[in-house]
Amino acid sequence: MKGTMIAITGIRSGTSMTMQTLKLLGVSITGVKYPKVYPQEFNKKGYWDLEFGEYLDGVPDKRFCGTAIKLVLGQLLKSKHISKLIICQRNKDDCVKSIRKLQQGIQDATGLPTTAYSAEYVYNSVFSCAESCAEHLNTFRLNFEEMLIEPYLQIQKLADFLNLKNPNISNAVKNIN
Repeated sequence: MKGTMIAITGIRSGTSMTMQTLKLLGVSITGVKYPKVYPQEFNKKGYWDLEFGEYLDGVPDKRFCGTAIKLVLGQLLKSKHISKLIICQRNKDDCVKSIRKLQQGIQDATGLPTTAYSAEYVYNSVFSCAESCAEHLNTFRLNFEEMLIEPYLQIQKLADFLNLKNPNISNAVKNIN
């Protein structure tokens, strides 16, 4: 894992659950449990995102090599030194509903308008960006629904993708709910 930057991408599709799972597997993660503008009630275990607005032009250097970091859109497209990409996927309709709910929650908490773009536009933008990056990166697709149904199997596949030695999968499974 040393020297490897693992990018986690997606939106309202299990990215936080994936970051928590990676942490339980012994992978170093970069991010803040509760970024300033994110309502805690939408993610009780934490988001593990960068602070809102950080690295919008990508991560330019190797400071996060050896860690997993959540990146979307420009953060992902413009970051250098990404060795592996994990795309967290979820049923589109459920994902779009969750994006709408989060947009409203941020607006209610901050008073800032967050619905300049429709939830469906946000979804399409994030995932088309992810697929563009997947064309040239070693990529693993982690399905949210499959993770809930078969967590042990999905975490084993994730650990294999990352070449983790002796991961404590049983411990990581406890995180899934």
